Formats: sequence, C-alpha cells, structure tokens
Amino acid sequence: MSTISRLSASRTVLKLLGSLQLAMILLAVIIVACAVGTVAESRFDAAVAQAYVYDAPWFFAWLLLLCVNLTAAVLARYPWKPRQIGLIITHAGIVVLLVGAMIGRHWGMEGSVTLFKGAAPKNQLVLNQTVFEARTP
Repeated sequence: MSTISRLSASRTVLKLLGSLQLAMILLAVIIVACAVGTVAESRFDAAVAQAYVYDAPWFFAWLLLLCVNLTAAVLARYPWKPRQIGLIITHAGIVVLLVGAMIGRHWGMEGSVTLFKGAAPKNQLVLNQTVFEARTP
C-alpha cells in the first residue's frame, strides 16, 4: 500500500470517527443512559444507579467513544486555520472534562453529609467505602 493511499485511508477513518452523525448517536445514547440513571437514583438509590449505569463498563465505553469522536473531529480538520481556534479549544475542553469525569469515577471517593435545619453543623462525612484514617494527637 502506498503512502498516499495510506494517508487517504487514515483521512477517511478520521472523518468517519469524527463525523457529526456519530457524535449525535453517541450523545443520544449517553443522554438516555443518564436519564435512566437519574430515574433509578430517584426511585431506588444512588448505589443502584451507579451499579447499573454510571459504573457500568458500557457507559465508560460510550464516554470513551465520545472522546475519540471529539478528538477525531479536530484532527480531521488539520491543518488548522486561525478561525478554527474556537473549535479546537471547545473540543479539547470537552475531552478534558470527560477524561476528568472518568478519572473521578474510577479513582475518586464519594460521600455525603446530612444537614438538619437549626442543628449544629457536623464535621463528619459519610463515605460509601472503607478509608484508612490516621490522626495525630
């Protein structure tokens, strides 16, 4: 395969991965999944929504595919013109936001604080996992 045909094939794959149609499909599936997760959280529990939606491997895969789509959309327009700076910054910002969310879901901690009207504030956080705590006197 010649270099020119390889470049042409790469360009075609980039355009396919970065297409607006693929982005709309990915966003529609993610929106429906988030709606299902929200309903599950309100009817059952946050742990149920996390187990079946937000922590599910398929949800992570859809978010990863959206990151690939956004990256490919920017790379497909290379070499960039000065008027495309907004497009590049916007797509890069969304990718950074999604990657940060995925890192937070994987390595982050989640907890809650219950507040009561008129009661003194508590310095206590209820976590949904075991955490090692060390205190100095």
